[in-house]
Amino acid sequence: YIKEGSTVSVMGIVRRHDNVLMIVPSTEPVSTGCRWKSCLLPTTVHGLILTCDENLSTEVIAV
Repeated sequence: YIKEGSTVSVMGIVRRHDNVLMIVPSTEPVSTGCRWKSCLLPTTVHGLILTCDENLSTEVIAV
């Protein structure tokens, strides 16, 4: 759980599939480059709710 007003860093690529927004983790432990079209630097999002079903694959986190 994330408290209101907390700061959270999310590492991964944001993808949309069937009207579901997902954060897909990088396949590399440390990024060796940046895909500028996929980046939002820096950004502030108000009202973002992150949920995760424990039965889902650990490689894809539904948002």
